[in-house]
Amino acid sequence: MEKQDMNKTKTKCPFLEEPDEDCYCFKLDSKSIRAVIYYCGKNFEECSVYNELYVMRQNKRD
Repeated sequence: MEKQDMNKTKTKCPFLEEPDEDCYCFKLDSKSIRAVIYYCGKNFEECSVYNELYVMRQNKRD
């Protein structure tokens, strides 16, 4: 399944349940709240952290 198809119906970042330490939501504070709201929601595919994690996990599968 393609990345685009897999995430088409998602409304939040799939890494939100178990965030990486680089994720905006890992250390939630007043400085990161705007990024959390934007990137951890429906715009997660625009997040550089998400894209790095996605590539890393895809490479582990291969």
